[in-house]
Amino acid sequence: MQVPVEKPAVECLRPSARVVAIRFSGDWTMDAGIPGFEALQGDIGKPPETDTLVFDTSQLTRWDSQFLTFLLKIHGYCQAQNIAIQDKGLPDGARRMLELAVAVPERKGARREAVRENILIRAGRAAESSRRYLIRTLTFTGEIALGYVRLFTGRTRFPWRDFWV
Repeated sequence: MQVPVEKPAVECLRPSARVVAIRFSGDWTMDAGIPGFEALQGDIGKPPETDTLVFDTSQLTRWDSQFLTFLLKIHGYCQAQNIAIQDKGLPDGARRMLELAVAVPERKGARREAVRENILIRAGRAAESSRRYLIRTLTFTGEIALGYVRLFTGRTRFPWRDFWV
């Protein structure tokens, strides 16, 4: 039985003048469409209007790595804007994983950049792959044909009783 997915939602509240509360609700999983972070940036604001960010996850039903990725974006933005984060409102597992993720800064050059290869290189690799596939297909077809020739000429090498079983 498949569990129904509640649509994930996020909203910014201002419980006091310089504090922003981010409320998460619904299922923050890969099956659900996660809201974009860009709209939230404007709601969080910048110092001096915002100096503390708190979380409210009382309406959060389920979460997985998508939720953590979103939290990392929030953390990165707040760190760049010098906004303090109080993570007490997060689920225990998410809070511990977020602490682990931000404990050690990412090394420069550790992240792979997607490099799109030249069209001639891609075409050459595709042609080479097609050639290997064609050779394997022709080899298999040839072995099948030789097997039938041996079968019909009586030169097969297997126990005939296995043929009729």
